[in-house]
Amino acid sequence: MLESKTMKVACPDCGSELIKRPDDFDFDSNFTDVSCADCGREITRDDVVQQGANVAKQQIDALFRDAFKGTGFKLK
Repeated sequence: MLESKTMKVACPDCGSELIKRPDDFDFDSNFTDVSCADCGREITRDDVVQQGANVAKQQIDALFRDAFKGTGFKLK
């Protein structure tokens, strides 16, 4: 089973993990006024979802690599 991991959100433009958000921020109901603290780029909900999907894909790929290690099966 995969272990739970905390994902840090990074700015898609500059890569900074310093994100500004309002005090009443809520991912599900109030995803507004979120931006990069370094470059000022607006961070959208889609940016966060895409980064989460990338992290999940990396974890699944690692799981498959471990499961098929030594069998000759190669993951592309």
